[in-house]
Amino acid sequence: MRKRALFIGLLLLFSSMPLTHAAPLDIKYFYSPSCSHCRVVSGILDDIGEDYADVVEIDRINVNASENQDVWSDYSSRFSLSGVPVLIINDEYKLAGDIKITYDNLVDLIEEILSGISVKGDELYNKGVKEMETGEFESAIDYFEQALEIYELAGDENKIDLTEGKIQDCHDFITAGEIYFEAELLYADKEYADAIPLYEEALALYTDLGKTSLINNCEVRLRSCRFFVTYQDAMAAYDAKEWEEAITLFEEAKQYTSKKETLDAINEHISFCETQLSALELYGQAEEAFANGEYADAKQLYNDAATLIADPELKSDYNEKAALCDKFIVAHETYEYGVSLYEQEKYDQALPVLRTAKEKFSELEDTQMAESAQEYADKAQQKIDEATQLQEEEQQERRRLIIASGIAGVIVVVALLVLLLTRRRPVVGGVDESENAPEHEEHER
Repeated sequence: MRKRALFIGLLLLFSSMPLTHAAPLDIKYFYSPSCSHCRVVSGILDDIGEDYADVVEIDRINVNASENQDVWSDYSSRFSLSGVPVLIINDEYKLAGDIKITYDNLVDLIEEILSGISVKGDELYNKGVKEMETGEFESAIDYFEQALEIYELAGDENKIDLTEGKIQDCHDFITAGEIYFEAELLYADKEYADAIPLYEEALALYTDLGKTSLINNCEVRLRSCRFFVTYQDAMAAYDAKEWEEAITLFEEAKQYTSKKETLDAINEHISFCETQLSALELYGQAEEAFANGEYADAKQLYNDAATLIADPELKSDYNEKAALCDKFIVAHETYEYGVSLYEQEKYDQALPVLRTAKEKFSELEDTQMAESAQEYADKAQQKIDEATQLQEEEQQERRRLIIASGIAGVIVVVALLVLLLTRRRPVVGGVDESENAPEHEEHER
């Protein structure tokens, strides 16, 4: 009963002691060098001091020393001491005489005290757990550190490890909370890209701590940040008319949101980007057709591209290219018509058409076609010149023939006249016909 009473008293006393005390058991040993019983007790205390060095502090007080008279007098009065050896434990209870002070008695007492200390550590540990549950981590650390000190004094390795883990968890909670708070400030300032690594760091800590609600908070914020960052990048690509990059980023942004109105808006952006890509693809096909001289196909492709493209400058450019195709089409049609007339040997008709084609190609800076049209025009001119020369030669020949025919006619007429005249003056029987002239003339009348 006395041992149990001593244990309870020591436990109550220890519960009120500051935890920074060097050891849970403070033993004041009053002795006299001339006391034979004291020498026995001194040996016992030497063994106790070695076996429990971490939990027992022994203060040896020589009652014969003048400097200790006041202390001896005070304790003698308080504890009704009349002789030595005496042990005063934690200023609460005394063990007097060598009969009571044995090694086994002291060991039993120390173990009971240490066991009681562990119970006190459990109380502090449980308080720390409750503080953790309410988010009071600084306060929880205080309780855990107090419990840890007790467990260390009690030598309870399992509880030491457990408590150290809790202390680390508290520090991690505090660190994670500070990081999360900093991330929240960045989030409020819309600095989403800078907030992401902080939320990720906090998430890793909360994941290790197994705090589901805080894990969810971090994950929600991360999704939100990643959405905003990706969406902002997508809009930047959209504004820069980098349509493929914008589509990729918009598709990624869709993964971070479930809001219908947001998804609808993103899908509209994606559709617009796809339309612009189609316009650019059509333009590329138009350019290829134009380069191959397929102007009708190129014109249609330019017009289709202009219908889809949203950029006013590009739209104007595409329309100009389509109009240019029209000019090439007209130039080629004119050229082909002129060549056709030429091949039909309608050189007079072909010449002006080919010259017109040449002018059109020159305006279009199509040197090759302009030269070809000019060659045909030159050939047509040559054919016209040759025909003209032939006509002139034919006319000259006709004139020569006419003149020759005229001269021949004159000769014939003259010959006839001569013949006629010759017949009017005949000599008959040597008589001059002129003698019968009057008769002849009369006959003719």
